[in-house]
Amino acid sequence: MRRLRLTAIALTATASVVMLTGCIGVSQDDLDKARAEGAASASQEQSAATPVPTVAQSPAPSPSTTTPSSTAQRAPAGSTECSSTISVNGSTSCSFAQNVADAYLSEGGGNRTVSAYSPITNQWYTMSCTGGVTTVCKGGNNAVVYLR
Repeated sequence: MRRLRLTAIALTATASVVMLTGCIGVSQDDLDKARAEGAASASQEQSAATPVPTVAQSPAPSPSTTTPSSTAQRAPAGSTECSSTISVNGSTSCSFAQNVADAYLSEGGGNRTVSAYSPITNQWYTMSCTGGVTTVCKGGNNAVVYLR
């Protein structure tokens, strides 16, 4: 409230100086100086009234517990990336790979064999999956699907 009142006083003073300019011959330099002083005063009051927020600093993670996510998220060399979690070899379509991923995940993951449909060949194929950071499913007509 005090800041608002002081700002209003500064604005009123500036307006008064502008109105009196014609009557008492105040120069443009005097007007500019008065405006600058009023603005500086208002700025100082606002700075003093505004609390500076503090930011809590969290400790940096120790190198021993930090695992680069890029290694687990990258497609194996020579594979084609279908999505951020699925890659395939050159003998496999992304649409088939998505069906393999859906079948594998619906079975609960781990080491298992799943059946998946290929919309490219209109056939069902058996895929043997080995679970891990990157799960590898092999089968069909030399198909390899990588799941991350």
